[in-house]
Amino acid sequence: MDIKPNWKLTFKIDQSDLMAIMELLEATFDNEPTSVSGFEDADTGNWYGEALYAARPDEADLEQRLADFQHGPFTIEPLPNIDWVEKSLENLQPVRAGRFYVYAAHNDMTARPEDVPLLIGAGQAFGTGHHGTTSGCLMAIDDLAKTRDIKTALDLGCGTAILAVGLAKVSEAKILASDIDPIAVEVADEVIKDNNVQSRITTLVADGMDDPAFARFGPFDLVIANILARPLIELAADIATQVAAGGNLILSGLLATQVDEVLAAYENQGFREIRRIPLEEWMTLVLER
Repeated sequence: MDIKPNWKLTFKIDQSDLMAIMELLEATFDNEPTSVSGFEDADTGNWYGEALYAARPDEADLEQRLADFQHGPFTIEPLPNIDWVEKSLENLQPVRAGRFYVYAAHNDMTARPEDVPLLIGAGQAFGTGHHGTTSGCLMAIDDLAKTRDIKTALDLGCGTAILAVGLAKVSEAKILASDIDPIAVEVADEVIKDNNVQSRITTLVADGMDDPAFARFGPFDLVIANILARPLIELAADIATQVAAGGNLILSGLLATQVDEVLAAYENQGFREIRRIPLEEWMTLVLER
């Protein structure tokens, strides 16, 4: 499934605010951007934030979200009719993370015999494992699957379910993959089917963690939450209830500068850190109860 961007938002920012602004824009659920980035104008040295949207973003909502930051006026313009999925895949190469070989349908299948292949379809370019948080989680999953028996697992905020699929290929776990976004869950279903692990993974559209499915499937030997630092902190108590005694928790979607605050929230819930995986400015934490 492809979410086609039709609008581009551009505005001047301070470089020091770039990551925080990107995080705020990505946390928008009513009109979530298909991509968020920042760039420096080589001629002026100014920094700009840029986001692509399927529907035209609301300027009043943007002003409210970015009220704590100094920024320039918003420029919102329609995008030309371009096949953005094809364009985004032009230079997208396979990724290795631990034993996992993540590749898209357009790639040549060059996995080694020892690789665990994960296929992401051409229409699912936004979940290919190229982001440091996804790669970090795959590395953590690979490591845990080698050292413990994982019978049940939860992929919270699953997106394309690449993490659930990876776990299904290296363990015998029964996995619940949930996301707040019904479109993401539709994409997840496609990825799960493409990788022939549909008998092992159940998908769920859920806002928060009150859905009865969590109680029915959990508590879990492993919970994976690759979301953002703020919701990780806010959901710490709820997530903790889903982890079985002696179970593990993989947390990602956080910057290295946010580790202490996130870790403290989970230490207060009885977890201890056993590993951290830094990739670029991102960090993945592996905890144990």
